[in-house]
Amino acid sequence: PIRLINGCQPNEGRLEVLYNNRWGTVCDDEFDVVAAHVVCRQLGYSHAERSKCCSYFEPGKGKIWLDNVACHGNESYLDQCSHAGWSVHDCNHQEDVGIICSVPYLQQGGDRNTDNSEIHLRLQNGKNKYEGRLEIYYKGTWGTICSDHFDQIAADVACKQLGYMSALDYTCCARFGLGRGPIWMDDVHCNGSERTLRQCSSRPLGCSNCDHFQDVGLICNATKASILEIRLADSNDSLSGRLEINVNGQWGTVCDDEFQLVEAAVACRQLGYANAKVVYNSGEFGAGIGPIWLDNVICSGNETSLLECAYKKLGIHDCSHMEDVGIACFAVNPKIRLANGGSFYGRVEIEYNNTWGTVCNDDFDLQDASVICRQLGFIGVHQIQSYGSGSGPIYVDNLNCNGYESNLFECKHDGFGRHNCDHAEDVGIECLPAIQANITDINCTFQDNFCGWKHALDGDFNWTRTAGRTPSKKTGPTADHTFGTGRGYYAYIEASRRRQNDSATLISRTFELDGDYCFSLWYNANGKAMGSLLIQDNRVIQVVSTGHRRNIWRKAQILLAYGSHQ
Repeated sequence: PIRLINGCQPNEGRLEVLYNNRWGTVCDDEFDVVAAHVVCRQLGYSHAERSKCCSYFEPGKGKIWLDNVACHGNESYLDQCSHAGWSVHDCNHQEDVGIICSVPYLQQGGDRNTDNSEIHLRLQNGKNKYEGRLEIYYKGTWGTICSDHFDQIAADVACKQLGYMSALDYTCCARFGLGRGPIWMDDVHCNGSERTLRQCSSRPLGCSNCDHFQDVGLICNATKASILEIRLADSNDSLSGRLEINVNGQWGTVCDDEFQLVEAAVACRQLGYANAKVVYNSGEFGAGIGPIWLDNVICSGNETSLLECAYKKLGIHDCSHMEDVGIACFAVNPKIRLANGGSFYGRVEIEYNNTWGTVCNDDFDLQDASVICRQLGFIGVHQIQSYGSGSGPIYVDNLNCNGYESNLFECKHDGFGRHNCDHAEDVGIECLPAIQANITDINCTFQDNFCGWKHALDGDFNWTRTAGRTPSKKTGPTADHTFGTGRGYYAYIEASRRRQNDSATLISRTFELDGDYCFSLWYNANGKAMGSLLIQDNRVIQVVSTGHRRNIWRKAQILLAYGSHQ
């Protein structure tokens, strides 16, 4: 048995293992998200959200049972993974591993959000009203927010809730002094669509493992100007050109300093397109005229307008028009697929202009893979591995996702079609599929039909559905197993006059499993001429029964491992 201890919710806590009737902890050495997935599935969750090192959920006591745990990901239980040996370790309890398992969206952080108590924000102890320690008013008391996992996206949400356009910066470590009272929020995760900080995922309000030295601070952008129009100029098509903006009735340009794909994506979406394709620096579309309105633009990616991003003051810059930035946009996001593998694993490929191409593995990590898996409709990523060399263009190199993006084209990269790779570096991934809803088709009592199971075309005869006694009084059951009466149906073949090597085969559809599962089957092998009952899973054949076993229903079980089966 295993358990999670000292979390604020059942799905999180310090991992503990029961061995020799004593609970003990697991060292964080080598422990990764793959091992965390195994733990969460063993506990009944679909997968792990993340693992936490360094006694995140407080140090445990007693034995440290496991160290250097390494899992492949298809294990059903943690103790099936490799490790240094029971109670063999070089750790102390400051290295106890913790885990946060995934829960349904409405339960995330325990707080999306069943408590409708009114919440207010304020900034304290700053030099002006736009900056300070971020404080939250909850249940009649002002408290602070811990900086753990607090990022630019969360900062933007908070500043917008306070009435500002966006956040210029956020700070950790009590830069604006130590707060007092409760630390109301911890582990805040926003996706940028939220109108208030309360709508973001977090640990339950008041549940924190921080102290006031980790109080978060904000510096908000108080600019109130608005961009009336935005356009792409001096190009042969509407999807690319020099980026120009109209501020207070006057057209001007944007300097390419700090301007990257994230900033271009904001501009493309403001223009009504899907995403950014590439950024062109150094006046690729020629020098513009008029003011250079923006310089050092830095966006988080969730803004709806360039003026919601951080930048120098309007019209303040150190550029010339030779640095006017240009961009190209995608009208719609290209399609992606997994090739040369299975339904949930394979080489990552992108279709553009009716041509499929690949993604280079430079700097490709699990965060990038996670975004792609979710874009394809899977619940997460299992691992990164090669599925052979592709052909055609290499579209993306140096992909760099934060992990919260809805598709890979929202992530940073070198620009579409820009790379220094060859196809030996084509990246492949294996995703975590949810158990398909139609896996219940494999379950069958044969009461009404064959539930999608098919007869093999090369069989010598077919299975039939029979109720009550079999046609031959010397073979088969007298009643089915499900009902135990003559009303129930079962699948049957007559064995009293079989010839040597005759066969009859039922074939399931192909299905995918996200872990190890047990396939159970009830059979009755009654008849002196009875042959053998075999189960073949892909190419692996298991003998279930051979010869006459009398008129008794018996249960057989085989283990089906993670992956594809038929």
